[in-house]
Amino acid sequence: MTAMKFFVLLLVGGFFIGACGNRKEPATEKDPSAENFNAGESDPAAVELADSVMLLAGGPENWSKTKFISWNAPERKLIWDTQKGKLRLEHQKENTVYLIDLKSGQGRVQKNGQEVSDPAELKNMLARARFVWVNDIYALAMPFLLKNAGATLKYMGEDSLKGNLYNVLQLTLANDGTSQDKYKVYVDVKGKVIRYWAYFADAKQDTASFIRAWSNDKHGNVMLSAGAGGVTLDENLPETTFTEF
Repeated sequence: MTAMKFFVLLLVGGFFIGACGNRKEPATEKDPSAENFNAGESDPAAVELADSVMLLAGGPENWSKTKFISWNAPERKLIWDTQKGKLRLEHQKENTVYLIDLKSGQGRVQKNGQEVSDPAELKNMLARARFVWVNDIYALAMPFLLKNAGATLKYMGEDSLKGNLYNVLQLTLANDGTSQDKYKVYVDVKGKVIRYWAYFADAKQDTASFIRAWSNDKHGNVMLSAGAGGVTLDENLPETTFTEF
């Protein structure tokens, strides 16, 4: 079951391919997000494309120095400690606050001013929030997450969209073992930057659930998507941000 089945979602990204003209040298910086990336089933050309896109967006070294990111998605606000793997997700429409340790999956939830105490309900709500978070971070920072754990990359060749030609990269993410999210990212052939991204709620879908424009906005030393509003980067935040409602 994917995040699209729990909340109304949006967002994410695109690339450059070595098989096309105006070939760029592959990225040389080590990608800190590549641990447990599904390299064995990914296309070498797609991996090269992903490395090049990341480098153009600021590079893995600058991304690894990013500490706290806050941003808005539809009806919710997220604050992410990228280095400790902590998340605060405030869902305004549902009047719910989630405090999650993304590494362990454990956390706390407050709904309508009351903390959820039932173990089964808490587990279910934390799992739902985690799925939402995965989609939201890809919508925010796709270039830096293409080689994350569980990701598989395929180069789909060139395709036209809205009158322009793009290199297309397909990203699939294993979720719960029964389904996969799928993204297609459209990379400008000339500029080598992401212009559009498409989301598929299930990898078996042939038609995208939606297609959205991708913009490259500078935040500190990295490029993130403007589709995620209210983006701020912080060096320090109180520990209580992730422990207290």
